[in-house]
Amino acid sequence: MIAGMIHQWAATIERLAELDRSQAFAELDVALKALPGDVPDGHRAAVAHWRGKVTLFNDAIAEAIPQLALAASPESERDATIYCLVRHSCASSSGLMRETASSGLCCCNRF
Repeated sequence: MIAGMIHQWAATIERLAELDRSQAFAELDVALKALPGDVPDGHRAAVAHWRGKVTLFNDAIAEAIPQLALAASPESERDATIYCLVRHSCASSSGLMRETASSGLCCCNRF
């Protein structure tokens, strides 16, 4: 049974990655919302990355910060997530870096 669950998650992650690669962000958003709440540890950073990315594309920067911070945690080392944080902080008039720093999520020393 556990092997089947692992295979199911592997297939799910591959499908989410394909949606991301093809920039089908609306479909990615729907697929992410359909996931169960208990994402396995091995996939948690990737799912958080995609959730944060989709949220950024929906212009909900404040809501994206916790997801991107989770994805960029030292355990996950997700360079793409750090890039998203920096890119959107530079482009955002809402001051994402101020929000990030004030919430204790600033990771500038990782660059």
